[in-house]
Amino acid sequence: MSHDSAENHLFSAEFIDSFRFENHIIIRFQFTNRSENGGDLTIRVSTCSSGCSVRWLLFKNLTTINLCSVSKESEVLCVAVPFVAFYQHDEVSLNIHCKLGRNKKNHLLQPTVHSVIEQNLNQEAIPEASTTKMIHFSKSMEELELKSIEYLDEQKSIRIMQSLLTVFCCSEIPKSPDFSNFRRTFPEFLENDFYTWRLFVGVDRFDGVLVYTRNEEDNTKSFVIAKHASLCRNFIEIMNEKCFGN
Repeated sequence: MSHDSAENHLFSAEFIDSFRFENHIIIRFQFTNRSENGGDLTIRVSTCSSGCSVRWLLFKNLTTINLCSVSKESEVLCVAVPFVAFYQHDEVSLNIHCKLGRNKKNHLLQPTVHSVIEQNLNQEAIPEASTTKMIHFSKSMEELELKSIEYLDEQKSIRIMQSLLTVFCCSEIPKSPDFSNFRRTFPEFLENDFYTWRLFVGVDRFDGVLVYTRNEEDNTKSFVIAKHASLCRNFIEIMNEKCFGN
């Protein structure tokens, strides 16, 4: 499944860094779509470790682009491999497989019509390519901790944010709170403010809950991040009750 770079005309995935985060090895790649026509690529990431699934997202700065499709530009591919994948060996192979997407179908036609048309067309095989990267557990020694967020610079904090969004669950808060009110209501949260985005990390009784905000064209969007979707929903209900009286 490994392709030499000379054979792979669809994409490149250049290693950026790797580190430990919440029982995962996080690996980041600079992913570039190199297809001639600039079409979207569908991405699939897997490991050689049986019974072990990986998670991945594509980022442009802090914004998630898509789960598995990238257009003609360079993004950061963030992959999370759980520790269990390394139980038997210090290294595992990570396979990145991409397939060039077809043109979008006409939604005015019934799906059965599409299948008949495709069967009668002499279509060429869809271009696809793969590359294999070896990931070493012992070489990913740096460990990023959420509770150190107050003391991290923006670049390390971005690494934490990308790891959080890849590994944890995320739910948008329907109504963003006034954050001076939020700080008074929930003093148990640590804060790091980078002007265009903030991250609040819960400690003590709110350990494992995070609130992330970003400014988009004069609008503030806020999200709760936690290990489980039910915990996100539960905290949003508590926050609405305490901050808005709902």
